[in-house]
Amino acid sequence: MPELEYSAFYQYHLAYFLGKHPGGEGEFFTFVWQIVIRRINFIEHKNPFNSSHALDMEILEKLTTFQKYLRSIDQWHTQKTLPEIISDQIEL
Repeated sequence: MPELEYSAFYQYHLAYFLGKHPGGEGEFFTFVWQIVIRRINFIEHKNPFNSSHALDMEILEKLTTFQKYLRSIDQWHTQKTLPEIISDQIEL
């Protein structure tokens, strides 16, 4: 999926989720975040000599790019440490 479509993709699935769980935007974000983290971790620990290594690296690149998108919309500080959160608040 092209990077420019990440927002529309996320918003589409968020709208569906909110239709079933009103007010659950933070819950949905955390769920998606955890899926992305698990997949990145899984791929990073695969055997680099496997025949699917090239495909795994493409998938890993897409996942890390999507993870950057998620960081840009994270209102709940899902992946930030306490010092990072404090630093962000001081800058505001």
